[in-house]
Parts: sequence; C-alpha cells; structure tokens
Amino acid sequence: IKYQEILEKIMESIKIKQALLEDFRIVNTLISNTGGPTLYKTTFGQYNVSSLIETSIISLIAVSNDNRNVPYAFISVNDIVSLSTEMEYESALKIIGNYFPVNSMNTLFINFLVFDERTSNIQLTSNELMKDLFRQLPTLEYLFWTIPQSFPITEFISNLFDIVDIFDEDH
Repeated sequence: IKYQEILEKIMESIKIKQALLEDFRIVNTLISNTGGPTLYKTTFGQYNVSSLIETSIISLIAVSNDNRNVPYAFISVNDIVSLSTEMEYESALKIIGNYFPVNSMNTLFINFLVFDERTSNIQLTSNELMKDLFRQLPTLEYLFWTIPQSFPITEFISNLFDIVDIFDEDH
C-alpha cells in the first residue's frame, strides 16, 4: 500500500464541511470533550458558537463521515481580531505588517479554533481542514491567530502553525 492510498483511506472517514447553525451542538460537544467552555473563554474571550458560525467569513467543521458526526475540529475565521485580545484590527495589521506583507484583502484572523488532539489522525485532519480553508478563500495568504501570552502552546499546535511572537524582539 502506498502512502497516498493510506492518506486517502483515512480521509474517506472524515468529512470537512462548512459549519451551519445546526452544527452548534456538535461544536459544543467538541468543546466539552476538549477542556470545556472555561478553557476556551480564557483563550478566545466570551463566545457564542452560533454567533461565530453566523457572523464569520467562514467556519469549518471536521466530523466523522458517518451518521454519528463525531466532531474532530472546528475553526471560525473572520476579518476581525479574536475576542481574546484587546488589539484593534488596524493595530494588529500594522504590527503584523512589520513582519509580513499583509493587507485587508489577503489577511484573516482565527476567531475560534478547537481540535480534539486525542483523536487518531488529528494532525492529518487539521492539515486538511487548513488546506480546505485556503481552497475556499483563494485570496487568503495570511491567517493569524492572536493568543494570550499565557496560552499553552502544545506540540500539536507548534507542528500546525508557525509561531511568531510579535512582542519578542528576538523572534
């Protein structure tokens, strides 16, 4: 069996789709299974899953490709900075613009993100989720996630994202 065949077989068991309002229960289950609402309020500020889905530029969910809809991952992306930071959009673009050629047409922000890291193949699932996001938004070049400095960066997160501390002068 070739590597590509294995990947295709795994991805057949996963469905990535645009999140709809009726998916809020699935997302809430994922949140409960991965640390609970308090953890996510600390990371993302006050949130309402239905509002995130409804007001985002795009929200995607990865679930099992069967009638159980077991949730694996959820991302909500918008053109505003996450609620977890007091940074305004224009300020964020200006600071980030010191390091990357960003503008309002090629840059979006992750407003909410949750992965069930205990799930087998979550690295592959999360990579496919991100690829699908960029496929659906062809003008998107930069996706930023502003997080509190106290946020624990796991090995999984550091494998998925390039981490840039814009407040660290040695980065």
